[in-house]
Amino acid sequence: MLPILNDTRKPFTSRDNLGINAATSSLQAELCPVVNTVTPRAFYWPFLVWNYYDYHKNSGVPKKDVQSFETEYLKKNDYFFVLGNLLSGQSDEYNLVGKDNTRADIVPGKELYSYNRKYFLASFGGMQYYTAGCDTLGFVTSEDGNGRTYDFPLITENLGKPMAVAFEDVIKHTEYYKNYRFSDKPVPVSALVELGNTINLSMNQLPECRRLLKEALFTPTKNIRLNNDNLISSANYVKFIHDSYGDHIGSEQLRNILYQVFSVRGDSAALNSDLDDISKKWEIAVGRQYLTLAIELLWKELLDHLVNPVPMKIWLEETVKSSDFHSIFLNEAIQKQAEKEDLPSNTIESMIQLGYRNRRSDGHIIERSMRILFSLYCRFKDRDDLNSVFLNYGGDVSLSNLITQIDSNPNMTAKEFLWEITHNWILKRHLDVAREKMYYGRDGYYFSMTDGLCCFRYKPYPEFQGNRLVQLTRVMKDLDML
Repeated sequence: MLPILNDTRKPFTSRDNLGINAATSSLQAELCPVVNTVTPRAFYWPFLVWNYYDYHKNSGVPKKDVQSFETEYLKKNDYFFVLGNLLSGQSDEYNLVGKDNTRADIVPGKELYSYNRKYFLASFGGMQYYTAGCDTLGFVTSEDGNGRTYDFPLITENLGKPMAVAFEDVIKHTEYYKNYRFSDKPVPVSALVELGNTINLSMNQLPECRRLLKEALFTPTKNIRLNNDNLISSANYVKFIHDSYGDHIGSEQLRNILYQVFSVRGDSAALNSDLDDISKKWEIAVGRQYLTLAIELLWKELLDHLVNPVPMKIWLEETVKSSDFHSIFLNEAIQKQAEKEDLPSNTIESMIQLGYRNRRSDGHIIERSMRILFSLYCRFKDRDDLNSVFLNYGGDVSLSNLITQIDSNPNMTAKEFLWEITHNWILKRHLDVAREKMYYGRDGYYFSMTDGLCCFRYKPYPEFQGNRLVQLTRVMKDLDML
């Protein structure tokens, strides 16, 4: 019999392969808590709270557990909610999760529909990302305040119950509520159409839920899990932007507004004084995204040129030799060059788009990345009007440290600076991040080291992270605030 060997294969993960994306996520979470890039519709919070409440109050299940609640009750309600919205012809389908598979179930003339467990395979159906918000907002809790925890969340009396009761008051008159939510019987089309006309993503029939959610999100709170000062300020900023620019602001235009239009480089005087602080914080947040993309573009360019196994230093030198430089002078001092690169956001965006995702290298990516880094230095240095904590997000790979690197070494050449950045912020950092992922059973190596030689494995695809203000705008529209 042959010996049994250990299986060393591990699933590959591309997530945050340099460990620098988390800083942008954390910064945005500070500025816009609860509402994130995967929670764009307000409806799902009261819907989820009501599901918890109804399951506790009316299911008759003696021992509550998350798995049975999710698969046998919550996802069934969610499926029929989606089906009811489609059958009743609701026009608002933006982020109606599971609609494609559910729409495939619809057959003209069909009178009865059974629960399709495969309409959406992820946990909690359309509400998987809303569970944390229900806890943060204080609608549910898994603690009793004395150190005791519960396996299944409880509805809070002061916040969760009023929300659930307000939802129930609207839905309890429907045939679905009365006869089918705890039943395995197929549901008639008439009951589903009635359900879709009663509850939908626009929340038109849920004015009290709107009021309570608006209050929970956007009025000052003493909730121990949530300090919503920045959320309130961000909402005020969103309203100002919406009133100035109207609907349909794309992500690139939004970054331009935050980084350029209402900044010290633009028309910051047009802002109300109470928006001054939050506008500067969002300026930093966009600057942080530009920093991340500049580094990731360097990373992509390096891996594009790793064809044969080669020592790390030679790898960088060969990549630089194959690149074109017209504005950056590699053998000249860094600080004087950096001080000249005060680029507007539309120029930075164009530079990023010429190289990000899976674009082929045109030989100019290293120079563009360095110009973006220099521009960020030029934008944020000597700014006593900015929050230093926000500039420090990311630790050693931060806007603050970028400024320190250049100010502390003004006579360093651009070529030496490039080596410092690529070695410490990219190559060495990637190996550390990938090694840590191995501890959790994941393979995250984009290149490997064998006998001192770097060997290509995978290519990264840099792209912008989402901006939470997009989702905050959608939530505010749902709550009739815009």
